[in-house]
Amino acid sequence: MIEENGSFRKLFEQHHRSIIKQAELGKRTLFILDNPTMPDNTAEIDTSWWLELEE
Repeated sequence: MIEENGSFRKLFEQHHRSIIKQAELGKRTLFILDNPTMPDNTAEIDTSWWLELEE
């Protein structure tokens, strides 16, 4: 329920905001790797919790 109404995300962002900002994610390099040996029945990754990169 707490995830459904967005209050958990808001709490998470409030608690970790300074750490996330300090990490300067926009200055990091993102590597996207393909894994051809991954089984076809592997569950999709929930990307809704991935942080947006700062420019």
